[in-house]
Amino acid sequence: MTRLFTTIAVLTALGTASAQVPEAWKDWPPEVFDRVALVQPSIPPPVADVHELAPVTLGTAATAAEWVRTVAEDGAGLLRAVSNAGRLMLARLGADDDSSPVWAWLRQQDRKTLVRLAEQMRWQPCSGCDMVLRTLVAEGHVSGRGWMDLPNAVILKLANHWRELLDDRCVALYQHLLSRRAGPTDQSIPELYGLGSHYMARGQFESAAALYLSAPSYTKHRTQLANLTFDAAAAYAALGDIEAAESAYGRVAQYGEAWSTGMATVARALMCMDQRQWDGARKLLMAAQGAPNSDEVRVPLLWALACTHYFEGDLDRAAELLRQALSLYDSVRKVAPYGTGLVLAEFADKAQTALAAIGRWREQPFECLPTPLVVPSVGHATAKALLVIRSPCEIALNVSAQDPRVRIAPPGQWTRARHSLYFRRDVEVEVAPVAAADQLVTSITVESPRYPGFRLAIPVVRESASTVTRAEIGRKRPGTGARDAAGAANASH
Repeated sequence: MTRLFTTIAVLTALGTASAQVPEAWKDWPPEVFDRVALVQPSIPPPVADVHELAPVTLGTAATAAEWVRTVAEDGAGLLRAVSNAGRLMLARLGADDDSSPVWAWLRQQDRKTLVRLAEQMRWQPCSGCDMVLRTLVAEGHVSGRGWMDLPNAVILKLANHWRELLDDRCVALYQHLLSRRAGPTDQSIPELYGLGSHYMARGQFESAAALYLSAPSYTKHRTQLANLTFDAAAAYAALGDIEAAESAYGRVAQYGEAWSTGMATVARALMCMDQRQWDGARKLLMAAQGAPNSDEVRVPLLWALACTHYFEGDLDRAAELLRQALSLYDSVRKVAPYGTGLVLAEFADKAQTALAAIGRWREQPFECLPTPLVVPSVGHATAKALLVIRSPCEIALNVSAQDPRVRIAPPGQWTRARHSLYFRRDVEVEVAPVAAADQLVTSITVESPRYPGFRLAIPVVRESASTVTRAEIGRKRPGTGARDAAGAANASH
């Protein structure tokens, strides 16, 4: 009886410590687990006649313990005879514990055990399953064509593992899995998605597009076919084949999937906007708005439609459409499917960012950087500096300087990066040499006939060639340090 109550006291103390420090169980010696059996977290252990004893809490191991039981009680009984110390390692593995004791335990397992573990566990990067796969590779169990006899599920996980590392060994595994498919079914084809994403990450866009377009050979699932056709179009766009991308985006609609069709319309509209075809983009988006669509699809459609007005300078209409998109997002975000919700959240963030930008442009329709424009001194030669002008739309500009020593080169063309909320125009400014005792301080005036009465005066500063800048203070010419040291040594004699 004394021994019984001693055991109870020890278990209670361990449970209290674990509750205070959820990860404390990881530091317990394995011998403890050879004496304590894992129990259901909600059911007290049957200890003699003591019915009120609280169960030992294993912190984050509780969930992992459920997985341990699943493995231990599988049909083959592979891990049925594992000791409690081994079960501790399984629990730590299930909790994605990558400490050295877990790695050491994995290296002690044979190939059959590792394969069964990989088959039972769910794969994701840096997970316990990933640790098992890395052990299989490190121990040489899948070298060469050693993976051929693995179950399909393990081959797929191993391919995903190598894909995350940008390892081209994944290609053979994905192709092997695709070759095992007898024909198109209604099932998912994760190996096609995996291989396609590897090609995209490797910059092999043409291979990715061809693979995605081969989807009808493997699946009849209309949603997957629509998504993969969309992915093929994106691959063509990344390749720079605009015509092929347009064609593929247009074929998405044939599968009757509203979400994919709407996103394809947004992608086509963005391609039009890249080519400054604002009216063409608007026609596509307005036609899609008139089609019977779900509210989820209308959020990105409204955002893209707002962009067509924004980049033409109609900020009021753009702001109105952006607010409509955000209002619609608030009404659908709680009921949208998880994956769709993530995409919608991105568009909501873009809409908020665009609204904030509109607020700034209303105060100042264009801006110039840097201010002031400091022209570096290059001796007695003409110095140059770059003035950057930014605006939400392409506008005519008048850039002038009153000082005859400042020359303004003809401005360059307006340019815009794909995801940028402004156009950019570079203006090269040349400043003539300044006398030794002078410092040029003048200004450049920037104005646009589109916004009469608004102008920016940008200060221009060029120091004379004889002026020592802060960056030059204390800086010696190359090689002077050795001569100074030699001079000091001679002076000491």
